Amino acid sequence: MRAAAIILSLACTEAWASPRHHHDRKLDAGPCDAGALAADAEDWEAVYDACRQAMARGGATDRRRALALRARRSTWRGLEEDDGDAKDTKDAAELVEAGAVPPFSALSLGVSGEGCARRGRLNLEEAIAAAKTTSSDKRAPRRAGGRRRENEAPDKPSVAFLTPDATGAHPLSQLLPSALCALDETEFRNIVLVTLCADDGSPERRRVEKGCDVVVDGETATTEEIANAIRDLNVDVLVDMCGHAGSSDVVEIIARRPARIQVVGGLGTPAPMGGTGIYDYALADAVVAPARLRAAAGWAPDEHRAVLVPHTYQVGDAEAYKRHELNYKESREPTSRKDHGLRDDAVVLACMNRPHKVDCTSFDAWVRIVKELAHGAPAVDTQLWLYAPGSDSGNSLRTRALARAAKTLPGGEEEARDRLVFAGREDRPAHLERLRHADLALDTRAYNSHTLAADYAWAGVPLCTALCDAEPRWV
Repeated sequence: MRAAAIILSLACTEAWASPRHHHDRKLDAGPCDAGALAADAEDWEAVYDACRQAMARGGATDRRRALALRARRSTWRGLEEDDGDAKDTKDAAELVEAGAVPPFSALSLGVSGEGCARRGRLNLEEAIAAAKTTSSDKRAPRRAGGRRRENEAPDKPSVAFLTPDATGAHPLSQLLPSALCALDETEFRNIVLVTLCADDGSPERRRVEKGCDVVVDGETATTEEIANAIRDLNVDVLVDMCGHAGSSDVVEIIARRPARIQVVGGLGTPAPMGGTGIYDYALADAVVAPARLRAAAGWAPDEHRAVLVPHTYQVGDAEAYKRHELNYKESREPTSRKDHGLRDDAVVLACMNRPHKVDCTSFDAWVRIVKELAHGAPAVDTQLWLYAPGSDSGNSLRTRALARAAKTLPGGEEEARDRLVFAGREDRPAHLERLRHADLALDTRAYNSHTLAADYAWAGVPLCTALCDAEPRWV
């Protein structure tokens, strides 16, 4: 927990120690056309069918194409084609350029980091231009947070953390609370949470607020009112916790320049956001964003510079993991491998990433590994365990995965059904409990594990990944 706090403290302190000279610039932004994909859906098969029907009736608008692409990836339709990855990447690149797919979402579709950064810059430029068109004196409401200070630090900087998502279901709330609670209050005059979502009353939300002196509730406020509230608190360092993964509202707030120093990438992807004069620093580390990758992504010299924190900029919340583990033990019995369709003596290779992160290239590589182990000398009984909610029959992502694997495995469909095992949806305690049955976790290629990587670590499961060699897109 202390290590997580050091990561955020270092970034904020470094930024505070090297001030820029445009801190009195005040901007007011209007709408920013960042575009968006659908949030998680219960039935992506139905979403895909509905999109196709809508396009047949009313034309293939960019928004319909974007949602259809997300549904296509979430149902593994690309596994039915030889060129599924290339087709998805081509469509995604066009939609990113049009602003219908946000940069962060495009990472799982193979779009280059440079292309994503270019779209991010355009989004910011639009927000900056719109900033000159509105004016308001209203403020978003604020209230006391849950931190109970033992020490005041009136001469120290004030830091605020801006996020559109602070609900129990969002990954950010699974990672951030320990870091906020462990921040050294003697180093900060004020620790502020700025959130754009409703308070869902979850334990995660309570813990996020517990680490803060002040909470700005922006759910019903305009972006201008939120920026005014941040400015009224005399915030010195504002940390955008999402970067490319954030909403257009976050971009609008940042474009108004409500704080003296503005930092991007508290937990988002460490790619450049652009917006000269809006972001001052990007939080990253030497592994995910070394100098050669920053150059490859078109990180311009006059843009924000990187604050490379030691080890990793990713944080986790050990207290949340402990609570989920305790809740599971109090209400449920431990599961066995058999409960999940796994053999006790098999080597279990697992990928529990959401289906849209899985591309054909990764899937084929995993199946080849299974084949080589199972049919090698000596033979090693191996199973591939994938997160794939849905049915084992009919037209589903599971049947598409089985059909593609059958083309590689010597035993065809029969062996595919024996070696591929599918996991469905579970609540978070059950999800964490079942992970321990894996021997090795396999990472996705273009859009790697974020919160899930921390889940594997907590479960004691090693993760096999590969360093990105083209541009900064990983955490």
